[in-house]
Amino acid sequence: MNIHIDTTTLSSNLSPTRQIPRSNSHARTKQNMTKPIAFIIGAGKNIGASTAKALRSKGYRIALAARSLKPEDSTSETLHLTLDLSKPESVGPAFASLWKKWGEPSVVFYNG
Repeated sequence: MNIHIDTTTLSSNLSPTRQIPRSNSHARTKQNMTKPIAFIIGAGKNIGASTAKALRSKGYRIALAARSLKPEDSTSETLHLTLDLSKPESVGPAFASLWKKWGEPSVVFYNG
């Protein structure tokens, strides 16, 4: 099965156009505070990775959530959150962790 993502349409529709207020965090840099955040839930190696690449090319910081991700692998531009979509009660804490570390996401992509 082949999956194609039309990144032209995705790119034109998701260009960051507004700034979202962020909560204070010592880990944030001035440059990162101006970048919008995309939160990809169910971030696998195919659709999730392709979506992250397209959004990153448009200037988004990427927060990825999946069972296999380890928070210690996060960078200043990519936040890794552990989230098991078979356990709905884990979704709220993942959003809370993202909010605490980076602030409110501009885009949420559910790939479950």
